Amino acid sequence: MNMSESLLAGTFRGFHWQEPPFGETKTVRCIAGSVFNAIIDMRPASPTYRQWFGTELSAENLRMLYVPEQFANGFLILEDNTRLLYNVSRPHEAGNENGIRWDDPVIDVDWPAAVVHVSDKDQGWPTLAT
Repeated sequence: MNMSESLLAGTFRGFHWQEPPFGETKTVRCIAGSVFNAIIDMRPASPTYRQWFGTELSAENLRMLYVPEQFANGFLILEDNTRLLYNVSRPHEAGNENGIRWDDPVIDVDWPAAVVHVSDKDQGWPTLAT
């Protein structure tokens, strides 16, 4: 089980995923505040390759999101002091992590609020167009 805490609304984290044999599944739940959580199918042989799905997770709506293996996961913090819990299928392998930028024009996620804060690491991921 992992926890993520973000102090500022407008913070984006992701998009990250791990390739086999280090792929992982996640179940995500917001326990304080709210996020817009988006996932992207990164399986090249899938009929939904590069398609995204997003939903709001909040402490109020009690929704959970299942993130399948080889799906990129990213979220935009909608309220200050937001906390997420992740149940993960295996330990994270930092050296086997992949990512794409939050503003990738090929994916074109429709974010419900402005992205204001992005870490250097997440800002440095490539786009699918490059």
